[in-house]
Order: sequence, then structure tokens, then C-alpha cells
Amino acid sequence: MISPDIEGAFDSAWWPAIKVRLAEKGCPVKIRRVIDSYLQDRRVRVRYAGVEHSKNTTKGCVQGSIEGPILWNLILDPLLKDLEERGDYCQAFADDVVLVFDGDSGFAVSRQANVALAYVREWGVRNKLKFAPTKTKAMVITKKLKYDSPLLTMGGIGIELSDEIKVLGLTIDKGLTFNTHATNTCKKVQALYKQLCRASELACSELNQIHNSFISSRPNKYFCDIKYVCLMTLTSVQKATTE
Repeated sequence: MISPDIEGAFDSAWWPAIKVRLAEKGCPVKIRRVIDSYLQDRRVRVRYAGVEHSKNTTKGCVQGSIEGPILWNLILDPLLKDLEERGDYCQAFADDVVLVFDGDSGFAVSRQANVALAYVREWGVRNKLKFAPTKTKAMVITKKLKYDSPLLTMGGIGIELSDEIKVLGLTIDKGLTFNTHATNTCKKVQALYKQLCRASELACSELNQIHNSFISSRPNKYFCDIKYVCLMTLTSVQKATTE
């Protein structure tokens, strides 16, 4: 499993590529003219310590804007289709891209993956997008205790293997146990609970009493004991993975 990193993805969206994709998709001329107007004469301004600097820009789609994700999808869509036609399994959401390869040995996986990574890098060069091998994440998913690791490279730079990859907020570990994700989620809930204690100026024992009175006492009505569900889920996951 490989998660390529695109440096400054949204900020690097190349406008000529966007215009070409719109024409290829048969976008009405009037809408294309509106987008052309939107992309023209744009400047980036940075103000720091009372000093302002501005620069003309010819790339990028504003993150958080309504049209930003659409324009980005127009650029990335050809890559996803090309990979599918090549027989490479690929999934993407916004700029989070995941490639999955399988094989009986590390060598077999390396051969497939490196060819695909080379194709991805070349596509990025043509579309003015830079992939960062040093930030690209790769992981071997297996139940085996002993296995030969694949040697992955991109642009002549090696890609290090890790024990887990975070995709869209979900931490996936090499054994597919999801223990790390469940543990991290519990820690976040505990941290949020402590912040609530401080913000409300109530002792944790008092909040526990309120919790038990209004939530735990009504499990079959309108409330759900979230903490209980989280702990039970974590216990079930740990039990299933050990079996």
C-alpha cells in the first residue's frame, strides 16, 4: 500500500491543464469563459510585520472554495483512469491518493509498484505537479511474521516503509488490526473530556455524576453512552485480532 504525497497539491493546480480538461469534458463555452475570467489576473498577497508583498500567480485552486475540489478533480481524473487501464488499483479523495499492489514476494510487488510510481511521476511532470518521495508513505500489509520487503523508489529516491499509514483520518496498520486508530480515538476523547472539565469549571467527578445521571441511566431512550461504545469496540477489535 502506497500513499504518494503531492507537494502543495491545491496550490500547484496548473491552470492550462484545467482549461484543457474542461474542453475535453465538453464543458459549455459560457461556463469555460466564466472560469477563465476567474483564473485571470489573480495575485497572492502576504502581509507580515507591516510589510506587504504581492505576486502574480498562474496556478492553484483556492482551498475551501466551492469550485476548488471540482477543478482539482478535473486535473487528477486522467491519472486515475490511466492507472485503472494499466491494471493498477488506485483510490483517491481530493489530494489523498492510495495505490495498492499485491504479490507473492517483495520482488513481485516492487516490480509492479515501481513501474506505476514511475508513470505517476512522469504524469506529474507533464502537469506541473511534484511528487515527494521522502514524504510518500508505503506499508506492507501481511499476517506473516517473516517476509521480504519490497524495494520502492520514485525518481531514483527510495521510499521508506512504515508500520502504519493515515488516510482521511483513519490510521491503517500493517496487520489491519486498527488498534492504533482505536487507541488514538480514545485518547482524543479523553483529552476533549478534560478540556470540558476545565471549561465548565466543574470537577471531573461532578461531570461523571452528570454523565451517569443523564446518559448512562437512559441507554434505551434518547442517549447513547459514547464512552462505553468506544471501549467495547476497542475490546472487540483487540479480541478479534488476537484470535
